[in-house]
Amino acid sequence: MMSRRTRAICCAVGLLGLAACLPSTLDAQRAPGLSMPVLSLRAIALDFDAGRNMIYCYYALARTSGPEIHVDSLEVVSSPSECRGVGFGFISRLTDKPMLEAMLRGLITAHPGFRIVSAFYGTESMEINGESFRAARALSVLRPPPITAATFGS
Repeated sequence: MMSRRTRAICCAVGLLGLAACLPSTLDAQRAPGLSMPVLSLRAIALDFDAGRNMIYCYYALARTSGPEIHVDSLEVVSSPSECRGVGFGFISRLTDKPMLEAMLRGLITAHPGFRIVSAFYGTESMEINGESFRAARALSVLRPPPITAATFGS
């Protein structure tokens, strides 16, 4: 049974492909991905179901240098150029996953300052602690973290 603090994991990839946003607990051995609070996924699902086409700027304060990005908060922006966070996501009414993947790869290439770009293409029912609600489904592309040199010993 998951607690209310459980986060939903949006699996993302560098070069191999894309995966859908799925509920899960955090796992240190997980492939590169994006995690965000369930409340954020609920809010995005409300926008999606209401027919609003929004762009969300992702903010992450902790552990953004590893293969997983933990989004702490997000805000609605009118364009990716307004975003000062680690990446952005947008609502897409397209469900053609190969096309979405190509679009996301182009967007992350065009925006070198961002670590992640997501397309929210649908909603699904989730249940946590017996409470059922709608959550957003996403495809995401991650930019690998920069490689840094380390000096060992003296």
